[in-house]
Amino acid sequence: MTLQTVVCDDHPVFREALETILEGLTDREREVLDLVAHGLDNATIARRLFLSEKTARNNVTSIMTNPLGGRGRRAKPKPAY
Repeated sequence: MTLQTVVCDDHPVFREALETILEGLTDREREVLDLVAHGLDNATIARRLFLSEKTARNNVTSIMTNPLGGRGRRAKPKPAY
């Protein structure tokens, strides 16, 4: 069962919103988000994905602090005024 199935099986509005958010995530962040959605903690996520716990935590933080795909250095630059 994937995050998309868990969150929005019968809800087209939620499905569209989720797809928009997922577009802004890396493949690894999508994997981490799917595991978070299944209730796993950072230590378990790290073991499952062969990561350090700190890397797993950083991925979770990145996902949670940039929910609409604002990607830090990868974000589209803002015009200078």
